[in-house]
Amino acid sequence: MEDASLSEAVITFVGWDTEAALPGRHPERVTNPEIRRRVLEVVATVDEEVSAAQGHWDWTLATGRNIEAQHPDLSSDAIDAILALITYEWR
Repeated sequence: MEDASLSEAVITFVGWDTEAALPGRHPERVTNPEIRRRVLEVVATVDEEVSAAQGHWDWTLATGRNIEAQHPDLSSDAIDAILALITYEWR
């Protein structure tokens, strides 16, 4: 079941809820300490992903599938925000 509070916090953390040109890490934007802790746990799981030799696009798709499997409570918009963050940072 989707957790709207967590999903919205992930989007806020990345800055995907603003007109920011670039995604980033903004823990100070998540004011609830418990939700912030959960967001940081989610982001930590994708930080463990390693870009393999399969290419950037394939790595992004595989990472998205892994996020969905590990965090079925995230909305598709939250997953898109995380993918935007990690693909931007990968560059």
